[in-house]
Formats: sequence, C-alpha cells, structure tokens
Amino acid sequence: MPGLMRDLPARRTTQGQSATTFRAVDKNVWRLLSFLEARPDRQPGSVRTRVVKRRGVALAASVVVFASACAGGTTANVGPQATSTSAPSGPATSNPTGTTVVSHPAGSLQGLAEPSGVLIGTAVDSAALIAEVPYRDTLAKDFGIVTPENDMKWGLIHPERDRYDFAKADQIVDFAQAHGQQVHGHNLAWHNQNPDWLEHGTFTRDELIQILHDHISTVVGHFKGRIAMWDVVNEAIESDGSLRQTVWSKGIGPDYLELAFTFAHDADPTAKLYYNDYALELGGPKTEAVYNIVRDLKNKGVPIDGVGFQTHLVNQVSPRAANFAPILQRFVDLGLDVAITEFDDAIKLTAGTTAAADLEQQAVTYREFVHACLTQVRCRSFTMWGFTDQHSWIPSILPGLGAGLPLDKNYQPKPAYQAMVDELRSTAPATPKR
Repeated sequence: MPGLMRDLPARRTTQGQSATTFRAVDKNVWRLLSFLEARPDRQPGSVRTRVVKRRGVALAASVVVFASACAGGTTANVGPQATSTSAPSGPATSNPTGTTVVSHPAGSLQGLAEPSGVLIGTAVDSAALIAEVPYRDTLAKDFGIVTPENDMKWGLIHPERDRYDFAKADQIVDFAQAHGQQVHGHNLAWHNQNPDWLEHGTFTRDELIQILHDHISTVVGHFKGRIAMWDVVNEAIESDGSLRQTVWSKGIGPDYLELAFTFAHDADPTAKLYYNDYALELGGPKTEAVYNIVRDLKNKGVPIDGVGFQTHLVNQVSPRAANFAPILQRFVDLGLDVAITEFDDAIKLTAGTTAAADLEQQAVTYREFVHACLTQVRCRSFTMWGFTDQHSWIPSILPGLGAGLPLDKNYQPKPAYQAMVDELRSTAPATPKR
C-alpha cells in the first residue's frame, strides 16, 4: 500500500459487495510533503499443461491457468485474454512447492540480481495481468518476487464474514509459480480497505481475536507453502510514533500485533513474517516507535522475521540512500531481515509531462536505493509498487505527481530502469545472501 498517501480507495470486486470504508489522509505526511516542496534549498511446477476446475469450469493453458472463480467464491469475469501467453524465461524444473524454477534472462533485472541473492520485485495489478500481454511479458521477464497489490487485502479476499474469495489472488500466485517467482503476501492486519462487516460490526475483544485468528489461519493456510513472506501487520504506527487507532488496536489492544504474528506462524511455519510500514526511511519518532515494537516482539520470542520499508519517495525532496543505510542496519542488528517493499519515486508533473532533469534525478535515486539493498547483507528484496506508469497509484491519489516507476506508460524504459541495470551489473555484495 502506498505509504505517503493513506487510505487509497479500494477496488470493488464483485457485484453486491459492501462498500469499503475509507479514512482520512495522514495530515502529518501531507504537511511534510508540502514543507519539502516549498523549501528554497531543495536539490534537484515444469512447463506443462495444467487443468484447474473451479465451480465446474475447466480451463487449460500451456503454462498457467487463470481460474474463473475459487471454490466457494464468486464468479470472476475472465475474458478470452485471461490465459497468459508468457512462457517461462529459461530452462524450467519444478520444486516440491510446485513453483517452476526458472533462470531469468541474463540482461533482465532479476537475471542481473541473481548473483547477489537479492530478489527484484513488483506489486501486481490483477486486471492488467489478465488483460495486457506487455504487462505479463515484462512481469515474467524482469521480476523474481511479486506482491498482489490489492487482492489479498481483507476487503477483497474476505468480503463477508462467512465468505472468502481467493480467485484473483490465486491468479497471481499461479502466474508466479509458473514463472519461477516467489510471492510476498500483502497483508493480514491493516486499518484500511477492510470490509464494512468488520469496520462497522460490534464485537467483543474475544470475538475480534477469533475473527483475526480465523482470517489469518484461513488465508495463510490457503496459500501454505506458496507464499515466501507475509506482511503480517501493516502500518500500525502513526507519523508521531503513536499506535494507530484501528479496529484491531481499539478492539483488542496493542497485543494484536503479537497475536497476528503468532497466528500467521501457526498457519505456515515456513513463511517469513514481516512488519511493513511507510516513511521509516525518514528516521524520527515513527521509525523509533517501530524499532521499539519489533525489538520487543523479538525479545519476547514472537515469530517475526523482518521489517518491510515501503519507501515511497517524492523526487528531489526525499532522503538520500546514504542516510537510509544506517537505519536498515539498526533493524538488522536486532537479528531481523529487511526488505524494500513498495518503492517508487514520484515526479512533479508540468502539464502532464516530466522534465529531463527530474528523470535523471529519479535515476540517481533508484540507483542509490538499489545499492543500499545490495550492500546490506540482510536486505532480501527490492520491490517496486508497480513497474509501469500505465498502472501506478500515484497520479490518481497525488494530483500533480506521477511517473514514479522505471517504465513509462508504453512500457519503455526510463533512465531509472537503466540506472537499476547499471547498479545491478556493477555492485557485488561482500557476502552472498542465499
């Protein structure tokens, strides 16, 4: 979930689904952005035919099947383009979990990252995955780990108290498995994009604990063995370092974090479990509060494996990666892995266009943050919140900003993409990460 902006409008999923409730934008973050913009001194399985039956519908494809619905779920609108034409990028074998082991092309982002052990990732828009061949082809070629952008969030995957809908999330996981990609599950406890039945229901503390347990057990259990890492708790801390007031913190109390991690571990002991948040790269009270929380969880023996740094930046005004590296190290010193989970770098648009100087500065920023991950031995992945400006949250939520991703709307590489390639080619970490 983009971190500079709070509370993106949720996508509607199926007819008759309750509207998802939204909350106000985090005013502190808005003030920070406004201040920074105004500063006068700112610097510029193997390849095979698979048959899947869901609600009596059988679909077959040479590499991956997009199911029309999940068992017990609602029927998805899958058109004639639902079957991916993307073939795995290299020689393929299968591993015990069913994921096809693929060698990515040598010049691709993931192919270049292979020697370092870092996974290069992206959030995935399920509608684009179904509808656009260039989207599928680029996704298959360049990335080693994928994060469902919306389709594992409560409002979409658990729209009614007694009903789950895994159809769209299954499509993404199936695609990833067929193309040798790991999956980063997102997310299991959050304040936003929750269904109305949860946000506006009246529950006792014990009932909410049971709801949280049942949801995590069902969702994590459904994907057991197929998800490498989960964002268990997302954005629990406000900008001032206080605990965010949510259905979970108000109804259960601060120990909902401990419960969520415990429930997730019980459901899939092999998955790596992360706390994920925005603006941690800034330092300050929020970063300190998150540090204290994960330190205490770790000291109590709670099964937490890492911290996800969303790292949504604004071109020309965001912190430099040199200041970010020590922050990563503090969390690593707790015995935790770290990951950059939702990276983008928004540019201020003029009449809908981007200045060449802004694109060049964006390239510098991308390279610096990729470098920060490559040279931190416990940075497991560098994931962007999308890869093409054709499918980005930024313009619709931050008017006047956009172009935050490494490919333009026509899937052509921008300077940021070449900067990532150059950094991946030139930086060899001292210690392999795998």
